[in-house]
Amino acid sequence: MPATKNNCCNAEASSATRTVGKNRLIFKTITIFSIGLASLNWPAPSSALATPLTIKNQARENLKAGKSQEALDLLIKNSSQSNTDSQYFFLKGRALQDLRRNTESLSNYSIAIFLNPKFTNAYINRGLVKGALKDIEGALSDLDQALIIEPKNLAALVNRGVTYGGLNKPLLAITDFNRVIQIDPNYADAYRNRGLTKHLIGDKKGACDDWRKSKDLGILDAAEWLSKYCIE
Repeated sequence: MPATKNNCCNAEASSATRTVGKNRLIFKTITIFSIGLASLNWPAPSSALATPLTIKNQARENLKAGKSQEALDLLIKNSSQSNTDSQYFFLKGRALQDLRRNTESLSNYSIAIFLNPKFTNAYINRGLVKGALKDIEGALSDLDQALIIEPKNLAALVNRGVTYGGLNKPLLAITDFNRVIQIDPNYADAYRNRGLTKHLIGDKKGACDDWRKSKDLGILDAAEWLSKYCIE
C-alpha cells in the first residue's frame, strides 16, 4: 500500500481483497479496505482502570513497528490488570488482526466495545475483521455505528464505501466517497476507490479522472489502471 497522507496507519495497516461476481478480474487486485486499521493515537484511559501506561505505550510502538507478536505477548503477560480497560482489548484485537487471527481479534474488539460503547476505532476495526471473515453485512453494521458516533470519520466513510461496493451497491459507495472528498479534497484513497466504482458502472471518464487524481496524490497502482483502461 502506498504511503499517502490519507492512509491513517501507513506501514502498520492491514489489507484485504475481494472478488465480486462478474467484476472478478477487476476486484482481484484491489485492496477494498484501503484505509487499513484505525489510528493508534488515543487519549490515555483512567489510570485506575488501565494497565500501566508504559505497557500500552510499548505495545503501540511494537504495532507501529510491525512487531505484532511482540505486542501481543506483552499484552497477554500483563492481562491480569486489564479486565476493565477497553484500550487493552483494542490493542490486543489489533495485534491479533495483524496476525490474521481474526476470530480472536473479533472477540477482543467486541469486549472493547462492551466496555466502551462509544469506541469508534473499535467499531471500524471490528468491521474490517468481519469483512475479512466474509460477514459483509456485519462489517457494514459496525461502520454504520462508527459513523453514528463520529459522522465525519473519514476512515469509516471510506471503508463503508468499499463495503457498499462489495455488496454491489455502487451508488451508495460513490455517495460515501463523495462525502469524504467534500471533507478532505486531497483524500487519495477516496479518489482511488471512487474511480474503481465508476469504472464498474461504466463511467469511464469519471473513473479515469479519479485515478489520475489519486495517482497525483500518491496512489502508485493507479498508474496500472490508467494505462489499461484510460488510453484513448
